[in-house]
Amino acid sequence: MWADVTLRVNPQIQRGDEIFWMFGHDNWLLDKNTEEKCEEESEYSDSIFKPKVDFNRQTGDLTIKETETDHAGKYKLKIIRNGKASFKIFTVTVSGQVYKSVLKGRPVTLKYNTEIQKDDKIQWKFGEKLIAEMTEKDPENPQWTDDEFRDQMKLDPQTGSLFIQQTRPEHSGLYKLEIINRDYSTFRLFRLIVWDEQKSVPVMMEADVTLHVNTEIQTGDKIFWMFGHDNRLVDKNTEEKCEEESECSDDRFINKVDLDHQTGDLTIKKIRTIHAGDYKLKIIRNDKSSFKLFTVIHIGE
Repeated sequence: MWADVTLRVNPQIQRGDEIFWMFGHDNWLLDKNTEEKCEEESEYSDSIFKPKVDFNRQTGDLTIKETETDHAGKYKLKIIRNGKASFKIFTVTVSGQVYKSVLKGRPVTLKYNTEIQKDDKIQWKFGEKLIAEMTEKDPENPQWTDDEFRDQMKLDPQTGSLFIQQTRPEHSGLYKLEIINRDYSTFRLFRLIVWDEQKSVPVMMEADVTLHVNTEIQTGDKIFWMFGHDNRLVDKNTEEKCEEESECSDDRFINKVDLDHQTGDLTIKKIRTIHAGDYKLKIIRNDKSSFKLFTVIHIGE
C-alpha cells in the first residue's frame, strides 16, 4: 500500500495504435490516447483514480500512484492496431507496509518470500534514494550506489531480501523493494525502526507510571508517543503527523495521559490492563529521527 505500480504494455507501441486502459468488471475507463470510444468501455468514470494514474503515451504503460486497497483488482488493456484488437489483463493486489523493529547494533532482514525469476531486476530504495540493484544474470554481484550501504548490507541472490548486518539509528525509515519484469513491477514497502533504547517498565494496577525520555529536549524538537503494533497516537507536541503514526485514534488514552512538553516524559494515570503494552517514542530533531521503546508490564493487583 502507498507504493506506485507500473503496468507495462510490451510489445512496442506503434504510431496509430489506439490504447485503452480500463478497470474492474464494469470496465471503468482510466485513460486512453484517442478521442474514440471502444466497445468495452463503460459509460461511467471512476473518481478513485483521479489524479492517481499516469499514462505514458509513448510506451502505453500505466502507472498507479500511491496504491490503496481500492486500487486492487483487474486492469484491462486494449490496443487497436490496423483495425485489429488485442487485450491484456493485469491483476493488481495491494498489501500494507511490513513493519520491522530492532535494537541498534543487531541485524535485521527485510524479507521477500519469493524466488527471483529469469529476467527480473531488483531495486531497493531508502526513501527515494536508490541504494542497490540486482539482476538475475549476475545475482551474486549487486550494484550498490553508496559505500555506506555496501559495507553494511547484503542482498539475498535468490529472493532479493535485504540483510542489514549492524543496524544504526540512521537506518530507520522506509525501504522500497521493486521487482521489475517485462510486464509489470511488484512493490513491497518496509518500515524499519531501529531503537536507541529498549526497556521494560513494571507497574501495579491503578498506579501512575511515567515513561522518562532521559534526553534533553531542545526547542524545535517534535515528540510523538505511540502505542501498540499499529502505532496509535497517544500524544505529541506538534500539529504535524509522523510517518509511523496510525490513522486511527485510541479512546483508551482520553484523559489518561499527561505529556510534559519540557522533558518529553509521558505519564499514564491509573494504569489498567488495557494500558499495558509497547509505547513508542519518536523524536525528530533537525530532520533526524530517534526512537525508544518502553514495554509497560503489570506486576499485580
